[in-house]
Amino acid sequence: MNKVKLIAENTAFLFAGKLSSKVISLFTVILIARYLGETEYGKYSFVFAFISFFTIISELGILQILLREISRSPEVAGKMIGNAIIIKIILSILALILAVFSINIMGYPGETIKAVQLASLILMVDVFNTYGVIYEANLKMKYSVFFFLVSHILMLGFIVLITYFDLGLNLIILATVAGSAIQNILTFLFSTQYVKVKFDIDLQICKKLIRDSLPLALSSVFTIIYYRIDMVMLSMMVGDAAVGVYSAAYRVSETFIFIPSILMTSLFPLMSKYYGSSNETLSFSYEKSIKYLFSLALPMAVGATILSDKIVLTIYGEEFKESIIAFQILIWATAIIFINYAAGSLYVSTNQQRFVMFYTGAGAVLNIVLNYIFIPKYSYTGASAATVLTELSILMLTSYWLPSFIPKKRLICNNLPAIIATIIMSIFLLNGFKNYFGLFSIIPSVIIYFVSLHLLKWFDVDDKIMFRKIIGKYI
Repeated sequence: MNKVKLIAENTAFLFAGKLSSKVISLFTVILIARYLGETEYGKYSFVFAFISFFTIISELGILQILLREISRSPEVAGKMIGNAIIIKIILSILALILAVFSINIMGYPGETIKAVQLASLILMVDVFNTYGVIYEANLKMKYSVFFFLVSHILMLGFIVLITYFDLGLNLIILATVAGSAIQNILTFLFSTQYVKVKFDIDLQICKKLIRDSLPLALSSVFTIIYYRIDMVMLSMMVGDAAVGVYSAAYRVSETFIFIPSILMTSLFPLMSKYYGSSNETLSFSYEKSIKYLFSLALPMAVGATILSDKIVLTIYGEEFKESIIAFQILIWATAIIFINYAAGSLYVSTNQQRFVMFYTGAGAVLNIVLNYIFIPKYSYTGASAATVLTELSILMLTSYWLPSFIPKKRLICNNLPAIIATIIMSIFLLNGFKNYFGLFSIIPSVIIYFVSLHLLKWFDVDDKIMFRKIIGKYI
């Protein structure tokens, strides 16, 4: 199958599946937040933010290195995956022990300790997510999407029953763990048709996986810090209610992150393959990624900022009206993440995971310092601003050190039409669309934006060729 069509097929499946799953997840979050209220929802958010620090130990950055290696050498996939699973089992047990031990010595109330103990089960469940690289390496992500969708539907069903019968926070935590378990078990059961996993311990493979993944493991440490430390610091410095307000805004803004995730999941195996053999193709892939992601990120951020009050109040109700300003700020962090996501994939595919470790480390330190300064005075608003400034700093670092074969000037020029089209769209939103259509103003705004892109000749010859090939797959 033509590579463009193959990428298109996977991207289409990923987009449809992820969009459906995000809609289901949004309903799940709404149910949980409205049922628990600010304080209890803050506790729920804190529990999984706390556990996320220990996923660093259980993951160790192995999955991305594993995907890179089996994309280059598919003949050793079974043995490499088997050794990776053995490593992950050992690390997951260690992570679970440390999570339970840590929460017990931190002075939290007994109910919070019990909630963390229940949530820590997810560390063992996620051992099975190693099998997911089989679908990514074979560009068969439609199966992963299906498993993801099924698990989210079942989790929503669990949450509906729990809220209906008023079974409390701990059952909601267990339902979240169960959703992850279902997804990973399905991923494992259907993987054998592509790769037969061999559990023959090979110390050389283990050493290589650990050695190459260590920079990414440290990068994961730093990434988790600047993604989740804000909730922990808010919990300790302000209280669970502030965590609830902040987390409500964060959950809506991060919903859009599936978009760069989809595109780069499809492109990463090919970017890894072409590095060294065809830098021109690699550069083309990155250039198009930035062009498409920027053209989606900017109007998303502007539109969501303008419609923020209607978005937050429609989703959560008046109880979470304080989340509006946090959402207005955080949506810009999400927009920047679109570009940073592409840069991260580029650097790992070109064997520069040490640089990924460096810039995520710098971001983590900056985020802690900014949270320490802003949270005592500005609470969740300060935490939101710290997140945006951290992502912006990382964007500046990754853009400055792009490889020489990436055309920086062309990256900027390609995005000028998107900026102009966004300005045109925002003018219509601010001059009646928002008040007249409410949230439905999203529809005419999207139409105006893409018509403006077309009139500004954003679609070049390569774009038209690619889209024709994509469309040809489905007609």
